[in-house]
Amino acid sequence: MDKHHSRLRDQLPRTCLKRYLAFFFIALLVFATVLHPLFLSTQPLSVVSYARLRKYSVHFIVIIFGGLYAWQRLVIDTVYSQRNRCDCLPVSTVNAKKIGDNGYPNNHKPLPKVWKSLVALFLCFIIFGYVRMRTRKGNTFINQFDIFSFMILGSGAFLVFALLLVDCILLFIFGCSVSLQHVVRNYQHWTNPDYTDCLVSRVRNIIEEPMKCSCYWEWRTFSDEIISPVCRAVLVILVTMGVTLHGLYIAHRTLEVISLDIPVERLPLTLQSFTIVQVSDFHIGPWLWTRHVSMVVDSVNSLDPDIIVIVGDLVDLTLDLVSEALEPLKWLKSKKGVFFVSGNHDYYLDDVNNLNSYLKSIGITVLNNKNIRICAEEPSSDDCFNLIGTEDISQGETAEKKYGHSFQIACAMDGVDTMAPSVLLTHQPLAAKMAAMTGYKYDLILSGHTHGGQFFPFSLIVYLSNPYYHGLYHVRENTYLYVSNGVGFWGIPMRLFAPPEIAVHSLVRKQPIREDAVMTKVA
Repeated sequence: MDKHHSRLRDQLPRTCLKRYLAFFFIALLVFATVLHPLFLSTQPLSVVSYARLRKYSVHFIVIIFGGLYAWQRLVIDTVYSQRNRCDCLPVSTVNAKKIGDNGYPNNHKPLPKVWKSLVALFLCFIIFGYVRMRTRKGNTFINQFDIFSFMILGSGAFLVFALLLVDCILLFIFGCSVSLQHVVRNYQHWTNPDYTDCLVSRVRNIIEEPMKCSCYWEWRTFSDEIISPVCRAVLVILVTMGVTLHGLYIAHRTLEVISLDIPVERLPLTLQSFTIVQVSDFHIGPWLWTRHVSMVVDSVNSLDPDIIVIVGDLVDLTLDLVSEALEPLKWLKSKKGVFFVSGNHDYYLDDVNNLNSYLKSIGITVLNNKNIRICAEEPSSDDCFNLIGTEDISQGETAEKKYGHSFQIACAMDGVDTMAPSVLLTHQPLAAKMAAMTGYKYDLILSGHTHGGQFFPFSLIVYLSNPYYHGLYHVRENTYLYVSNGVGFWGIPMRLFAPPEIAVHSLVRKQPIREDAVMTKVA
């Protein structure tokens, strides 16, 4: 009996070896397709190319293991989901007779081949979506098929996460059950010092060789008894479909307004409750067009702001292709003006100078490494604050050579009144962190770039790769930073747990602490 059971258990990991190898070579093909420009180039690999190589290598690993895991849970486990599988311990003599040579019950009824085909097609769309996203030509529109594949890419990521989450929950329940059984059955052994060493040894064996330990098979049986593999797959797929529809709706039909009071030291009384409306990350072009821009403009104008700031990533196409979609921006209304700083996507197509010229022509002030005084009444009034803008930090020396300007804090701060409050506009949180670490004083820094992660679980990667993620941060004494979700999206046409937003910042005077109040508090 043990010999027969051991043969079946050892056979199980090899049941879909051919499929695993096929998927591995498909992922390898994806990896080569995305990286072939790097290897075919006659120029030496730069630091940026090496960084891209590392990033795509991580993507390659995630695609392999995510696809194999989804195939295991959606196909292999669901096809052979009847009880009396070979992983049910212990195996009785009666059950052994029901098990065939292939390691599964003789009377099992596999799901139709159409189910396997649908899952395989779904995984192929994920791969195609990733390849298209990485190899698409920059200055081109995307078709509906590409949008659909990008949507499937996001749905697939959430599907894998949902499957993993369900397994973690079942594993936690199983661990609690096993622990409770140990406490009930072996409570008298807790006083024995050898018992702890035995328990630690068993846990080590499970970690080192999980497939050979009975606990692994007990967990598989336990989890299948709580919820069958078929029910688990159906539940996860339904949840994923609901999340996909919800993400599409949030990205295209909603726009939140976030209101914040920002305490500013030495704020003139005439600037009390001065409002700054912040928008960022439109990504006008392949992803969003005139209707969405008009919706944002109408929402901003309804807030009656004192100034409006656009913090980068305005377009994803050249000006000649997106000029029609930019038309609604000329209808932005504020009391003191509309201001813009560029983001990394504004540089990608080498058309940032044309974009800046167009924005100036419709009345938007471009603050790339520049500053301006915003005053309560007349420009000569002393009741003013500094509004400072920088270039995008990711371009570096490349932007300096191409456009004659790059990210320079010192240049942006030239001529600034250091006694007045200062508000800094810079697209990326990394640039905000660098600015906060300099000797210059800022009362408020406004950034974007992260999209708040845009779509879960990709938001986990965004959270780990940026010094600041989303929301209001107190980065230094008397210095606040706000990172906006933005109003658009890029790539995956969905949002989850990161709705598009307009941020309204009201400057309020920070009251100094009186000496008598401090003494009273200490006493």
